[in-house]
Amino acid sequence: MGKVRLLYAAAALMLATATNASAFCFEEAGEEYGINPQILRAIAKVESNFNPAAVNRNSNGTYDFGLMQINSSWAPTIGKQRWNSLGDPCSSVKTGAWILSMCMEKYGYTWKAIGCYNSQTPDKRDRYSKKVFDQLQRVKPLRQEAEYRPIKESLEALVRQRVDGWVDEAAKGRADEFKEKVKGTVPTPKEVLQQKTAPAATTAKSALPPANTTQSNSLSQENIGYYTEDGEHTAIPIP
Repeated sequence: MGKVRLLYAAAALMLATATNASAFCFEEAGEEYGINPQILRAIAKVESNFNPAAVNRNSNGTYDFGLMQINSSWAPTIGKQRWNSLGDPCSSVKTGAWILSMCMEKYGYTWKAIGCYNSQTPDKRDRYSKKVFDQLQRVKPLRQEAEYRPIKESLEALVRQRVDGWVDEAAKGRADEFKEKVKGTVPTPKEVLQQKTAPAATTAKSALPPANTTQSNSLSQENIGYYTEDGEHTAIPIP
């Protein structure tokens, strides 16, 4: 009986630690990638209900893992070490923010970019962005995120409009509800930059399922990169 209680106590402590860590990292990742942390929180709620150990297997053989449900198709890009760290909430949030920032590089700070986090297919993308929109109306800012007031004001204005075609309007650039700051570059996670390139024959093949970029977190590799101050597009090296 004592062992059972001890296990319950340990599990509760781990959950509390994970929740606090992920809350801190929403703000940190938001600052690093120029994304409102409330958007990252809403995505985490939609993706895993804030469960750092969540795993979802897809029909195509890939699977989504962690707080931000990073799809296994990203494993060759982010590298084995980074992939293996995704059980940590902070690592998952920062990786998810990195993926979302590349969507925003492609589509701007729009609902289409938010939907792109889940899929590039228009119907799936729009349904997903609607789910995130619904969560943004429910989640409350944490104490650490209280300074991000504009998100609340923008949401109230958007709800008052009651426009049925809000997704289409955002996609056409007619709505900038969540545009707070624009970044000219999309930084690559430090872990990816520091990681040595592995030989092609040993690229995480034995530990990971086949890569497929047509499902969750999909973004074609030719679009993966960032722009320098001179406006030149630079591809992100794949481990």
